[in-house]
Amino acid sequence: TQRIQTYFQSLIKLRNSYFTGIEIEGLVLMLAGDMVSGVIHEELQATNDFPIADTLVYYSELLAAGIRLITNVYGSVYVPCVVGNHGRMSQKLKFKNAVRDNFDYLFYKMTASALKNDNRITFSISESPDKLVKVYDTTFMLTHGNQFRGGSGWSGPLLPVIKGDTKKRDRQSAVDQPYDVLCCGHFHTQKFLGNQIMAGSICGYNEFADAGNFGYEPPQQPFWLVDPKHGVTITAPIHCG
Repeated sequence: TQRIQTYFQSLIKLRNSYFTGIEIEGLVLMLAGDMVSGVIHEELQATNDFPIADTLVYYSELLAAGIRLITNVYGSVYVPCVVGNHGRMSQKLKFKNAVRDNFDYLFYKMTASALKNDNRITFSISESPDKLVKVYDTTFMLTHGNQFRGGSGWSGPLLPVIKGDTKKRDRQSAVDQPYDVLCCGHFHTQKFLGNQIMAGSICGYNEFADAGNFGYEPPQQPFWLVDPKHGVTITAPIHCG
């Protein structure tokens, strides 16, 4: 709860203290899935603080409050959403109705419903694992990232993300829907790689990361400015710890 509140307060601080003199027309709040720990693993069921229904109610209200807060500062907020893997309702990964049979989808619907009377806020909940998001002349591909497989050793998640991005670009070009920048989460590792932006995580370092000897990273989320002429310009981490 404190980290989510810190995240939204930092968005306001960035706007009011660090980007004075820059005309900002609004904010795009990308939600890339894994909004809940879920129940697909036995150890998560054992360590979750609340049952899944209580989690959805509590955190959807918290997220709605944060979005209202930043809307008062940024003027308008666009919220594109894709689901992750932790929210799925089945143990086995599936593809038919994969989005609607996911607790992330319900989480987004609940949050959007709480904000439906504010015409400054627009939700766009994808019916597929991917979502194209256009900001000025820059097109972003928002995806959770669990489609990207492989990678170990010194490269960590970089190799699967770069390989997966290449395959996704080929697919999109074939249907005449190209994009400029890939945005993903899943790996709990924040990187600005030019054509790829990887998000960190608010939950931070945990037992799984420790047992895998993954590099330590504090709870953080990425922030960047999109210029009408130059695309992605200023990038910055938002520290949530």
